[in-house]
Amino acid sequence: MSIEKLNALREEAANHNDNEKIVDINKVYINPTDSKEDRIVKFIDSVRNPYEIKSNGIVIKANFNNSGKTFENAIIDYYKTAV
Repeated sequence: MSIEKLNALREEAANHNDNEKIVDINKVYINPTDSKEDRIVKFIDSVRNPYEIKSNGIVIKANFNNSGKTFENAIIDYYKTAV
């Protein structure tokens, strides 16, 4: 997927209000034995827009920054400072 397409999906998610069309990730199956690249492609193909998904009916809109910090490290840092 191109950077331009990802940018368009990010903008679409920011302006999107029709929650009925957002895919619930609980209905998506990704084979854990597939390669990392294949799992990423299948996930994006399945959810249509990785910037907005649903989990058990709750809409999740994602943003990413260019700091280079992984999501996992950001969560760890958050909990270190929240205590």
